Amino acid sequence: MLPKLVVGTRGAFLVYSGLRIPATAEQVQRHLACLQQHLQEAADAS
Repeated sequence: MLPKLVVGTRGAFLVYSGLRIPATAEQVQRHLACLQQHLQEAADAS
């Protein structure tokens, strides 16, 4: 299961199994890149 990215007024968090983990801008970009790659691989597999 992939963590969910939540961006709010108090910053960005990665939410994973109910845990809110503060995320830096670099972590957010890396997460989005991984998510894009995952979606691309899923699209290629179908």
